[in-house]
Amino acid sequence: MNKLLFALFAVFCCFAVASADIWSFCDGQDPTTFTFQVSTLTLTPDPPVIGMNATVNVAGNFTEEITGGSSTFVVQYQVGNSWISLPSFTSNVCDSYECPIQPGPVTRVESIFVPSFTPHGNYRGQLEVTDQSGNTITCIQFVTSMN
Repeated sequence: MNKLLFALFAVFCCFAVASADIWSFCDGQDPTTFTFQVSTLTLTPDPPVIGMNATVNVAGNFTEEITGGSSTFVVQYQVGNSWISLPSFTSNVCDSYECPIQPGPVTRVESIFVPSFTPHGNYRGQLEVTDQSGNTITCIQFVTSMN
């Protein structure tokens, strides 16, 4: 994942984790089979404020070595009764992490600016990260509002 993709993922995941009723693991996926097990995911401030920095802290554990892979982040914005797809992001896992990633604990802190032009409203999306063999590292879907 590149830094922008990670930042977007982290912000949207933190919306989801901060309000557990708005996120879930991806439909049809068994999170116990994921290669990355999240132990904590926090956001400050919670919820993020448009026009301010948001800091994301993520900790978890890789259960297997990762030598490559890709991430795909898709977001939709609600306009009236319709969902409009925003540009999706696909990137190489090793662009953000030094590969190979060894099994064991990982922590990461990122601070990003939530631009003042971010529209208020409802969002939904999904992040799926796969390894070098196409197996799911993690997959999260969310629905949230930015006010």
